[in-house]
Amino acid sequence: MIDYFRKFRRIEKNELINFELIEVAEAQQINASNEKLDRVFGLLDKLPIQQKTVIELLKLEELSVKDVSQRTGLSESAVKVTAFRGYETLRRWLRVDSNEN
Repeated sequence: MIDYFRKFRRIEKNELINFELIEVAEAQQINASNEKLDRVFGLLDKLPIQQKTVIELLKLEELSVKDVSQRTGLSESAVKVTAFRGYETLRRWLRVDSNEN
């Protein structure tokens, strides 16, 4: 009988509040993630066109280095170097932005 009551007991008021707090925290995390994504996409637009194109093809379209090479006419090594330089630029800009806030 005790097991039955444990299983079907009424949820206490403070437990409901905890669920609400969890939902609010999850919503805040989603908003923060969306803000970060917006910031990254904004910075991506500021990259030189070749770096932007290579990163978009690699990360957003999930193409392989070989496929990006064929699509852009760059060698596979050039694709890797271009992507690396773009990533480094984005990291630097993101560090500067986070230090300013």
